[in-house]
Amino acid sequence: MRHASVALCAVSTGLAANASQAAEWQVQRVDTRARVIATETAKSQVHVNAGGLWYRVVIGGEQATLEFIDRAAEMKLPENALPDGGMAIATDAIARAWLAEPTTRYDHGILGDKIEAGSLVIETRDG
Repeated sequence: MRHASVALCAVSTGLAANASQAAEWQVQRVDTRARVIATETAKSQVHVNAGGLWYRVVIGGEQATLEFIDRAAEMKLPENALPDGGMAIATDAIARAWLAEPTTRYDHGILGDKIEAGSLVIETRDG
């Protein structure tokens, strides 16, 4: 898979003991699997959104890498999703998938209630 974009990260390599001391900073190039569409800082960590998936910037020695963050629980389900359903998140060509189009046309209730999915929606990384 080709790398579609690059995230540039400014990384502090040391903590200053007080405000008069400066920490060492360096800029690193980090290859991503898709185009970077957002960055944010959360709980003192840098997060990068590449192709709709969130990654945490991890510093190992002098090398910065991206670690996938599973944010499926934080994502709002689409309007046509089953009300008690979930969403699967993937990191390759498929971005996410969910059960949709609630229906009562199946009267067996095999999954515990009378509302079942009428379709499976698969969203690809390219939309």
